[in-house]
Amino acid sequence: MEKQIIRQITRQLRGEKRRLACKILKKLTVTKYQDKQIQQLTDSQLAEGNLNTVKADAVLHNARFEAFAQDDYHIDDMFDAQLLRRKTILQQMFIQKIAEPFQVILYSKEQVKIILSSFKSWKILTVHLDSSGGFIRKQRNVHGRIYVYAGVVNILGMIIPLLQMASVRHDQGAIGELLISFRGFCERQLNKTWPCVGRLVTDCSFATIHAVMVQWNHMTLDCYLRLCYKFLSESCTDHDFGRLVVL
Repeated sequence: MEKQIIRQITRQLRGEKRRLACKILKKLTVTKYQDKQIQQLTDSQLAEGNLNTVKADAVLHNARFEAFAQDDYHIDDMFDAQLLRRKTILQQMFIQKIAEPFQVILYSKEQVKIILSSFKSWKILTVHLDSSGGFIRKQRNVHGRIYVYAGVVNILGMIIPLLQMASVRHDQGAIGELLISFRGFCERQLNKTWPCVGRLVTDCSFATIHAVMVQWNHMTLDCYLRLCYKFLSESCTDHDFGRLVVL
């Protein structure tokens, strides 16, 4: 009779082991930490499905959040963000907006100027915009998961952030606030004529796609798709696109 293998994952992490795990989890994601633990198992432990030294996801996530919370200025996340912005001039320059429900928009004048000046033309600047819920813990005082939104560019093989946002809202309005904030910043602070971005790459998130169309192109998605169809059918030229961000 074939032996049934039961995976045993422990849920406790206490004392000195927890302290050491928290220190490591500041530098590694939960998945990478678990992989490291599994690699340390012997062949016999793996053959028996004995994962006693491997901790459950929830335990490691809590330990990781606990590790990062040690650097917090306040137990309330909104006050923590406000205090962080006041601590140094660098944070004051980088944090552009803090709002309720929890939303923090991030970019700086020097950061944006350096990136834009690295391209000869705005038309060849491609921004990759995506979001993830795996970087920030669940907010203490608000129901909902905080996502990090990041628009990054590739310069000589280096991935560099252009604009970022941490938000508990994930709808078109919240994403649009990030985009319109960045557009206004480029126009007012840098005296740039919009668009400063030639192409934007994103996933199939309708909220993100609609936000880009409305805030960066001032048109609906339907109008943009019709224009793309005309271009592909050769009934219009590149000039008809005018100054649009190509999605």
